[in-house]
Amino acid sequence: MAAARLAAQLQVTTGRLLVLPEAYRRAIAAGTRTAAGEGDLNRAFPRSAGVQPTSALAAAIWQLFNTYGIDHVVSFVEDAGYHQAGAGDFGQTIVYYPNPGTEALAEAMAAAANLTVDRQLATFTTLRPPVLGSLARSAGEWLGAKSFLIVLTARESPDARAAQGLAAADELLARLGLKERAPLPGPLTRILFPGTAHATPLRVIVGREPGPTVLVVGGLRGDEPGAAAAARLATDFPIRAGRLLVLPEASRTAMAAGSRTPPGGVDLNRSFPQAAGEIPSDLVARGIWSLLREESVDYLVSFVEEDRYHLAGLGDSGQTIIHFPVGESASLAQAMGSAVNRIEERNLPRFTVLRNPVRRSLARAAGEVLSIPAFLVVLCRRQAPAIRADRGARIADGLLTALNLAAPVYPEPVPPPLPAGVSREWIAPDTRHATPLYRIDSGQPGPVVLMVGGLRGSETWSATATRQLVTQGWRPQRGSLLVLPEANRLALDLGQAAVPGEGDLNRAFPMAAGQSPVGPLAAGIWEAIRRHRVTHVLTFTEGADYYRSNRGEFGQTVIYHPVTGAERLADQLVADLNAGESRTIARWTALRGPVRGSLVRAAGEFLGLPAFLVEVSAREPLEARIRQAERAMSSLAGHAGLR
Repeated sequence: MAAARLAAQLQVTTGRLLVLPEAYRRAIAAGTRTAAGEGDLNRAFPRSAGVQPTSALAAAIWQLFNTYGIDHVVSFVEDAGYHQAGAGDFGQTIVYYPNPGTEALAEAMAAAANLTVDRQLATFTTLRPPVLGSLARSAGEWLGAKSFLIVLTARESPDARAAQGLAAADELLARLGLKERAPLPGPLTRILFPGTAHATPLRVIVGREPGPTVLVVGGLRGDEPGAAAAARLATDFPIRAGRLLVLPEASRTAMAAGSRTPPGGVDLNRSFPQAAGEIPSDLVARGIWSLLREESVDYLVSFVEEDRYHLAGLGDSGQTIIHFPVGESASLAQAMGSAVNRIEERNLPRFTVLRNPVRRSLARAAGEVLSIPAFLVVLCRRQAPAIRADRGARIADGLLTALNLAAPVYPEPVPPPLPAGVSREWIAPDTRHATPLYRIDSGQPGPVVLMVGGLRGSETWSATATRQLVTQGWRPQRGSLLVLPEANRLALDLGQAAVPGEGDLNRAFPMAAGQSPVGPLAAGIWEAIRRHRVTHVLTFTEGADYYRSNRGEFGQTVIYHPVTGAERLADQLVADLNAGESRTIARWTALRGPVRGSLVRAAGEFLGLPAFLVEVSAREPLEARIRQAERAMSSLAGHAGLR
C-alpha cells in the first residue's frame, strides 16, 4: 500500500510511530487479495473477548499491541467504488471504532484527506464501526485502542490514493501532537472536456474545515479577458473552510479565437436551461451544468463584461452584481458590492446590486432551476483589463468572507488622513450621487461660508478650484468654511452637464416656500446648508459668452438675490475680480435675480442668506477660469469675515 510506505517517511518529534507498510507481503507479491490457500488477513483478528487471531500473521500483528503499548492504529484498505456513489461500496471513507475521541479525530482526518481531492464524488466521509474481524474493529473493541480503517478506492490513481491516505495519517499525528501539521497543498487541477478542443482546467482549493462549495467562472466569452483574469486571480485565494472551484476559461475555444463565441459556435452564456429537466445542447454548457450538480455547488459567481457603466444611465450593465433572488443572495450581493466599492474613489465605477440576470445565462439558470444563490458580475470595459480583474477578484473575496470561508485577501483600505482641522461627511450617502462635503474650522466663532463647485459635470474647472481649498491647506481665521467641490460628482465622472435622465442640478432647488428639493442630491445639499447653519453661499457655473458683448449670456457676472448685505458683497466681489482686468469685454458685472430653482436663488429667497453665483465665460481659457474662481473665493472669504 503506497500510502503506508509514504507514512514510513514521516518524522515525529515525540512519541513513537510504527509503520507496517506491507502487512500481507505474500498476497502483495502475488497481486491478489489473499495468498494461496489463506483467508483475508483483515478478517483474521479476534471477534470476541479472549479469542485469538485465526492466522499466524494476524497473531504476530496482534502481539505488537502488547509489545509496544499501541494506543492508536490506522489501517489502509481499498474498495472498488466510491461510497458516495451509493452502490454499496466504501471507498473514500474513514471508518472508526467509537471509543472516546475517535469521532473528532476521524472527522479531522477526513477533512485533511479532502484537501487532496478534486471532485465531490471522491470526498471522504466518516462511518462507524469497522467490520467484525478487521484489525481496526478488534483493536478498538477488545484493546480499547483508538482505531481507524481508511478505505481508499481503486477508481483513484495510485498517486492520488497515496496522497489521500498520507494526508489523513499526517493529520492524526499532528492532532496527537507527534509532529507539526503538513502545510496546505496548493490548488488541485482537474481537466474538463479532456481530449477535446474544449479542454480547460478547473482549479480546486479545499479548506481544512467543512463548508459550502463555491464555483467561480470566467471566460464564458472569448472577448472578455478581464472576466477570465478575475477568475484566475481567485485561484490564489487561501480558504479555511469549504471548497472553492475556479473555472477561469470556460469557453477555451472562444478565448483562443479572441471572439465572443467559438468559431461557428454559440454564446456560451445564453446556452443554459430555463426549466427543470432541460439539458443544454452545447457540449461545454452541458459539462458546466453537470459540474454544478455533481459537485453540489452551493454558490456561483460568473464574470462577464459590458462596454459602459451602469451608473451612466445609458442602459448598460457594466459594474453591476446581478443576483437571482434565492435564499440570502440579496444580502450576499450587498456584501460583495461593499467589498469592492470601498476602494472606489469615484462614483461612476462603483458597483450596483441588481436582481434577475438575463434568461439562459449561467447565473439565471443556476438560481432559477437549481435554486443556487448565483451572481452575475458584470465588469466594465472602460477600465483596463488589470483593473477589471482586480475588481472581480475583490468581489469573489467579498463572497468568501461573507460566507466565513476565508479571511479577506484584500484588507480594508485605510484612507489618507485629512489635514488637521478638516472633517468630511457625505452628501447623499449610499446613493450613486454620493459626494464629499468638507468642513474647515478655525476654532473661533464666526460665519459659516459654503463654496460649491461642480454643479454641472461639464464644468470641471470649478471642481478643481474649490478642491484646492482643501488640498492646499487654506484655513479660516474665524468661523468655518464648508467646501463642496464636486456637487454633481456623477456628472463630473461622465463629463456631461447633467446625469442622463436627470435635470440640471442647479434647477433642482425649491422654487416656493415649503417646497422640497428635487432628488436626493439637491435634498442632501439643502439639508446640509440648514444643519451647518450656513451664513453665506458661493457657487460657480459657466456662461457661453461674455455678458458685456452678448446680453443673452451671463459670462463674467456675479448674480445675487437681494437680501440684506448681498448687494454690498456682490459689488465687492466684482471689484476684486476686476482688479487688474484690462479687457473691457471680460470685466465683471453684478446682477440681481438668479434663476428660479438655482441654489443661489433658493438660499437667498427662502433661507435669507447672502448667496452668489459667479458665472465665468466659457471663452476664458481653462487656467483663467480656475484663477478667477480662486479670486472670487478669496474675496468672499475676506469680506464675509472668515479672515
